Amino acid sequence: MTLERRTLGPADTDHERLWLLVGLGALAVAALALYGLGLPPVVCPFRAITGVPCPTCGGTRAVAALLAGRPGAALAWNPLLTAAAGAWGVFALYAAWVILTGRPRLRVRLTARDLVAARIAAAGITAAGWAYVIAVGR
Repeated sequence: MTLERRTLGPADTDHERLWLLVGLGALAVAALALYGLGLPPVVCPFRAITGVPCPTCGGTRAVAALLAGRPGAALAWNPLLTAAAGAWGVFALYAAWVILTGRPRLRVRLTARDLVAARIAAAGITAAGWAYVIAVGR
């Protein structure tokens, strides 16, 4: 794995701008759905069919807790989703900074072996998050 800093070329995708806008859009939709529209509670189709919570069960309540400024409650509802939201928050600060300052962008280059390790780690983290959700009965 290598980490490099470089300026964007004309054919490069501006991942910072893209994912910052996608995340802000998702945050706006979540806030609107949770607070502005008065929608009924979300029903998990996976749980309705199998009786077992899915890896993201409790995620809506975790997002609501985060939006209300209660990170501890968010972690209790779904630590995996809360950690992902926190990671996106760090990314959003970085993305806004490089966009506003015109700084070189960070790019990670992974070898084939690194990709396999990352996939195994992601599967393990997802399984651990799912085990937590099942154990606490979300």
